[in-house]
Amino acid sequence: MYGGNSKINKKISFILACAGIGKRMKLDYPKQFLEYEGKPLF
Repeated sequence: MYGGNSKINKKISFILACAGIGKRMKLDYPKQFLEYEGKPLF
């Protein structure tokens, strides 16, 4: 199905449900203000 010359896309993608207060993530703030590597996700 896949040839030996196919390239692998090394990008990482994810979906973060950003509604709610972040209680299960143990955050002190709403999830929509979550940062990754010092930058806001949304």
